Order: sequence, then C-alpha cells, then structure tokens
Amino acid sequence: MPLKGFVITDANLPEPKTIDDDCLRAIFDAFAFEFERRDAAKKWILNLIREWHLLMREVRLRPSRDADRQKIEDAVGRIRQASELLSGIGPVGRASLRSAMPLPVSRMLNTRWLREKFPEEEALPPPSTGRAEMRSGLRSRQVYIEEDTEKGRYHAVKHSPSRTLAAILQEIEVALSQSLAVTKEAGGRRPTTLREFFIVNLCEAWRIGGKPLEMSQELVDFCAAIFEGIGWPDRGLKAACRKAFIAYIDRIRN
Repeated sequence: MPLKGFVITDANLPEPKTIDDDCLRAIFDAFAFEFERRDAAKKWILNLIREWHLLMREVRLRPSRDADRQKIEDAVGRIRQASELLSGIGPVGRASLRSAMPLPVSRMLNTRWLREKFPEEEALPPPSTGRAEMRSGLRSRQVYIEEDTEKGRYHAVKHSPSRTLAAILQEIEVALSQSLAVTKEAGGRRPTTLREFFIVNLCEAWRIGGKPLEMSQELVDFCAAIFEGIGWPDRGLKAACRKAFIAYIDRIRN
C-alpha cells in the first residue's frame, strides 16, 4: 500500500532563505520579465521574503491550536475542581463567603438570571415589582430595572453564597465546553495560509514584471522557481497557485 504524500502546512514550512541576485536574474530571464520592470519586481520579491521571514517567526511564537485547546481543557477541569471544593465547605467557610462575596457578586448578576436559577428565592423582587413596561405597537413586555433590584440581589446572594457561586461556575464551564466543541469541529488539516498568501504576493510580482494576469502553467513554474530559491517545497503548488490567484484577482478588483 503506497504511503500518503507529505502534507505541507505552516507548521513544517521553513523560513524563506534570501535569493541572491544571480538567482533572481536567471528567473527573470527564464520567464522573460520586461527589463525596465525587473528592478521593481526584484524589490518586491526581496521585501516579501524579508517580511515573511519575520512573520513566520512571529506566528510560531504564538501558542498553537492544540496548546490553546489544552489550556481551555485545563480551565474546565479547574472550574469543576473549584465547584467540588466549594460544595464541601463547612459553616466557617460559608460564613466567610456570606461576609465577603454578596456585594461584588450581586453587582455582577442580573435579576432575571437569579430568578431563573433560583425561582424560590424570596429575597428577589416578585415579578410584579421592580419592572418597567415597554410598549411596541399592540404588544408590551416587562423587564427588571436593575437599579431597583440591587437590595434584593444582594440578599439573594448572601442567603446562598455557595449555591450562587456553583451556578456561576456551571455557566462558565458550559461556555468553555462549548468552545472546545467548536475547536474540535474546526479541526482537520491546517491550511497553508502563509504559503498561499506568499503566492498571492508572487502574483503581484508577476504583474510588476510585465506578465499577463492569467492563471497559467508559466505562473506556476515561476512560483516553483521562487520556491526553489527560498528553500520551500513545491508539493501541491499548482492547486495552491490556483487558489491564490483567485484570491489575488478578488483583492485587486475590490
């Protein structure tokens, strides 16, 4: 059974090497760049290589997707651990929470959320008070005016500090778990973003050199020659060039 081909990604793409003048001259000769445009094309390509060298170093200093995912997983685990620890505190701990947390935490929460989480909480204002009527056409809806419920929120949190914290942590845990699901769905092969954007810029160098703006084998061969000069592999280059050329045309038209 044949082995699958090596997949080019940003992670395994080397930083581009500088192309010397002789190499660029040979490329320009091979693809018949207009003589009066060669200096401009050369400047564009050399600046592109310098910028990509710095960009690739910067990108690789950033945490990877797997590293970010692991941090979120660790956070979910620690939140669960915090919930377990809080559920096991005794009278002294509950007294400490009741003394320190009601004011700052009650200011963070809105009355509707507290009412949904703790419908039996007597400290919260009943649905008929602390509300303003908002009319739109023939319909109206009522909402809590948070300035009028501050005292009720404070006493609700003070009455059940551990339970309130547990509910808050559960909301955060659910949100983080959903973000993990999104990250998982976005998995699969990592796009060769840096390489494709590099090719987009090579399309501009192609235009600067006086070459026609069309997708052709000659353009692919030009990109392959530049890739060889900077030490990049050219596997899958033709497909990447087609994709980059479409992106390039969209950019110059917009």
